[in-house]
Amino acid sequence: MSESIEITKDEWWLKISGDIVRLGISEQLQEDIGNIHGATFPPVGAYILENDIICELDAEKFDSKLPSPLEGEILEYNENARMNPSLLNSTNTDENWLVLVKVKKELSINNEDEL
Repeated sequence: MSESIEITKDEWWLKISGDIVRLGISEQLQEDIGNIHGATFPPVGAYILENDIICELDAEKFDSKLPSPLEGEILEYNENARMNPSLLNSTNTDENWLVLVKVKKELSINNEDEL
């Protein structure tokens, strides 16, 4: 399955490829919280439920604990962004992603009820 990007109602972007989802914050959320100075991620292998905290961001305007828009296992987090959080201020989805998640069921871009 080819990758496609969708913006959720909660200001996330998702890059979906089968049951693997790359998750990042939208430009709107970046603007709302200001420049990001720090990021904390769950450990690889952690299983998260929808609305569990998936990332904590230290930012210019306020710190934010971000609830997950989906359920699944953390396969990877953005180590480069953890070490250099300013990457999360980018609009480039190759740099500003947070985590890679294996979802319990495959998501469909066309089904907004799943997002």
